[in-house]
Amino acid sequence: MPRRKKQIIKAKELRIFQDLVSELSENPELAEDYDLESIEITIKKKIAPIIKDVDKAIKNLQHYYAANKQFIETVNGKQIIFKSDLAKMMKVSRPTLDRWIKNERFR
Repeated sequence: MPRRKKQIIKAKELRIFQDLVSELSENPELAEDYDLESIEITIKKKIAPIIKDVDKAIKNLQHYYAANKQFIETVNGKQIIFKSDLAKMMKVSRPTLDRWIKNERFR
């Protein structure tokens, strides 16, 4: 996934700058060791989740299952597949699979 674009705003340019400085100067950790005149605010752009090559991942899974279904572990007559194994079967990373599941792509 590409890095999200970010916008950096210099707090000095905001009307609330003096309020920020006075609020942060009350914090003993910041008051002495930090230059509060250099405050910056970072905003990251939202990115809609994108699934690339999901058809390819599904075809990889179908091919793996057709070739190796006899090696998949069964418990009480049902096949058990761990997420890490499923990711390998689909040829995607486990974080990608987790993201797809989180975004309800596989329900």
